[in-house]
Parts: sequence; structure tokens; C-alpha cells
Amino acid sequence: PREICSYTKGEGDRCTNPVKWEDIAAEQFACGVHMRQYLSDREQELANERERRKKAEAEEVAKWELGFYQDAYRRLNALDPELFPLDDMPQLRWRGVSSDIRIDIIKLDRFVRDHVTQTVPEG
Repeated sequence: PREICSYTKGEGDRCTNPVKWEDIAAEQFACGVHMRQYLSDREQELANERERRKKAEAEEVAKWELGFYQDAYRRLNALDPELFPLDDMPQLRWRGVSSDIRIDIIKLDRFVRDHVTQTVPEG
């Protein structure tokens, strides 16, 4: 059986039955002390859940980005295995909640310069 906290008006936020709020049914709160503790704990749970969801979403996006970059890298490897060896395949690196996945832009610029010829129409 859960205990009921009691509050005597005029005595401030003082509980005459100082039990832990977890042992009291929410509808039985009668004092500000327990109500504040209850709200504070709920707010902390909400903040923790928000952080967990934010991290899970960031991980999901990072996995998608990694797949995108790895697919692009495999295609580059097929075109120039020497410049884009599979050992250099982009990997996922975490910085806090954000991820860092990159294809070496210098290599990519060199590849484009060496392999893509632009034809300029004579005019």
C-alpha cells in the first residue's frame, strides 16, 4: 500500500509525512516538496529521452551517409583502383553526436582532372 503525503496549509512547502515521492501515487500528492521532486524527475527523464532520440536519429543519418559515400567510392575504385584503393574506403568517425564521413577531395579533384576531358567548342 502506498503512503499518502500530507501538507498543512500555512506551514509552507513542508511535508508532515516525508516519504520518497516514488512511494506515493501521483494523485495522492498533497505537498509542494513531493510535487517539485516528481516534476524535476519527469523533466530529467524527458531530457534523457530527447538526447537518446537525437543520438539515434544522428546514427541513422550517418549510416545512410556512409552507405552513400562507400557506394560512390566503390565506383571510383572501379574506375581507378590505384588512386582509390579499397583500403581507403570512407569510414564512419564520430565527433560528439555528429559523424564525419568524407571522400578525399584532393584525390577526387586529381581524378577529375586526369580522367574527365572537357571539350570546348571551337567558336
